[in-house]
Amino acid sequence: MEKKTTGSFSRPKVLSYYYYLILFFFCIIISPSPCCGDLSFGFYSASCPSAEFMIRNTVRTASSRDPTVPGKLLRLLFHDCFVEGCDASVLLQGNGTERSDPANTSLDGFSVIDSAKKVLEFFCPETVSCADILALAARDAVEFLLRFQQVGEMGRFLQLQMFDLTSLIQALQWMK
Repeated sequence: MEKKTTGSFSRPKVLSYYYYLILFFFCIIISPSPCCGDLSFGFYSASCPSAEFMIRNTVRTASSRDPTVPGKLLRLLFHDCFVEGCDASVLLQGNGTERSDPANTSLDGFSVIDSAKKVLEFFCPETVSCADILALAARDAVEFLLRFQQVGEMGRFLQLQMFDLTSLIQALQWMK
């Protein structure tokens, strides 16, 4: 029996692709950067303790309204980090900026970053950098996406002892 293709990826291939893409970005984000300044976990724990919580809630709200938000935020982070480092320059508007570059005109998800920035500026003015907001938002979007993936039940048990070799071969002939 010939398997028909519709021109799109099958679900396992797409999930495998996303898994490797997420793993790649995770390695990039946590790898030591030649940039100036020391990165640390809990950087805002004293200056704005609820920063990560506010960003996470903004991302979850946006992602629950629009399921394409996680991909948009991950793509924003990619375009920001692979052009002269993770400096949030992709968020800047105006002539001659990364955002106005023809390669970036299809980028989306800026409204989620803007919403998170507005909330943070209200509670912790001039504290959390836009680069950190973008990195945390992409992280939280991926976490949101992976948490809500449907996983099929596993653990099927095929009782092979009830088949002899001949009947097993006959039963599995349809797989050719």
